[in-house]
Amino acid sequence: MIKYLNLSFIVFTGILLGGGALLVSHYSEKTSRMDAVLADTPQYHPRLIRIELEPSSTQPTSQPRVIYVAYSEVSIAQWQSCYEDGGCGYKPKMRSNETPHHPVTKVSYFDVEEFIAWLSGKTGQQFRLPLESEWNYISQDVISPPKKLFDDPRLAWAADYVTFLERPTTNKTKEIGGHGINKYGLVDLRGNVWEWTQTCWNTDYSTLQTSPEKTKTCGGVRIMQGEHRSYQSELIRDPKIGGCSVGSPPNNIGFRLVMDAVP
Repeated sequence: MIKYLNLSFIVFTGILLGGGALLVSHYSEKTSRMDAVLADTPQYHPRLIRIELEPSSTQPTSQPRVIYVAYSEVSIAQWQSCYEDGGCGYKPKMRSNETPHHPVTKVSYFDVEEFIAWLSGKTGQQFRLPLESEWNYISQDVISPPKKLFDDPRLAWAADYVTFLERPTTNKTKEIGGHGINKYGLVDLRGNVWEWTQTCWNTDYSTLQTSPEKTKTCGGVRIMQGEHRSYQSELIRDPKIGGCSVGSPPNNIGFRLVMDAVP
């Protein structure tokens, strides 16, 4: 059975099929209403969008790089599949206002690593968290935002202060897609929950890691992104081994996945 979903953006999207195959759909620029052809696949398979990253200002001579980015944050339903299959130790909980289509929350960095290992094993593809630099790139909006007060990424909370004051606030999450969509077709990048990134926190912004291989071990603190930049300890649940990083994750932390394009 084929499903059709009405969309209003121009992107490449894909769904991972069994055996690691990738189904990619293309939308014409000349069409104001596009139909995305989606196959019936297990609910844990993320829907992916192909994004070409432009060379950075620090490496202007490098070639564009392609990554596949999950359309949304991982949902409660997707996490439940991992839990029921024995891949994830954390049992997801739903608050009274939530459904399986809300983003999963209260996940530590190590919980996320369990999910990634399980999903990668199921699909035959290697998923990971985005680097902060990748997250900043993919979170660009269609409409130019108001001029910022500061350019330093560490002061993003202050740079967007006036905009934040004008936004309605709530302490409840919305169903996936409830916080808008950007020019790449990605949803909820500026709302719903904080998202883990792969990048380790460092006092010197210029030395932040620029490749996934350099972020496998940290000093216990990772960078999160959402409405502004934040920092979070990796949060080890077991108090016997957690040390300063022990703790239960708050209910406003989730994550989305990316996958490197195969050369």
